[in-house]
Amino acid sequence: RTAAPIVAVFSAKGGAGTTTLAINTAAVLARKYPRQVLLIDLGAPFGHAALFADLIATGSIASATKASEADFEPVLRGNIVNHKSGMGVLPGTLRPEEVDTLTGDRVGRVLDVVVAWQKLIVVDLGTSLAEAALAVIERAECLVIVVPPEIAAMTDARRAIAIFRDIMNVADHRMELVLNQRSPHPPLDRAAVESILGRKVSVVVGFDDSRPEDSTLAGGLVLQHDPNSMVSRGAADVARVVLASLKLDG
Repeated sequence: RTAAPIVAVFSAKGGAGTTTLAINTAAVLARKYPRQVLLIDLGAPFGHAALFADLIATGSIASATKASEADFEPVLRGNIVNHKSGMGVLPGTLRPEEVDTLTGDRVGRVLDVVVAWQKLIVVDLGTSLAEAALAVIERAECLVIVVPPEIAAMTDARRAIAIFRDIMNVADHRMELVLNQRSPHPPLDRAAVESILGRKVSVVVGFDDSRPEDSTLAGGLVLQHDPNSMVSRGAADVARVVLASLKLDG
């Protein structure tokens, strides 16, 4: 490969744990490729990846786009914050009013640059289907769709998958479904989710109580504080699925 493959992480429903899974999965991938994995946070309007990783970001994609043509790449590289897990984190914005500056063209320009710097790019899209998110999805070799086992989430996920498949022509083999059990007694089990969505679930992440939030309060990722937790194991499973999908598991 001459350019890093892009992995997009998306959920049609807020609060599904997309950022938690995206950043912990990126940290797992960084074990295989130290300092060669970049997490781009396009969660809008408030991205929390740096917060969850206990990092202080002073720059973003939005601020880099204000630089001159000659300074763009150095500024963009300087806005990446390195985490001790070996991954880099690049916020899309630092302030919610900057979201409108993240056009599809600008995000595409950023992707053109960073794929030459890294081995893997993970993009946390949150719930966004705005222009910037669509630009990422169009280029992603793997699209991880995080779904909580809830009735409303099923409706939204089914609509989103239809958009990806029928309008954006995202091939089925590029989509990986992750069932994230955010409650101790989910109303739907794996079989029900697969039946409703008409797709196989690639990974089930078990209920992890308040461990992800506790880890953030303690300053860091749940993967660091409790590597045997459900989310940590789930992130490892997602990483394995991603590597297999990208044929990087050899």
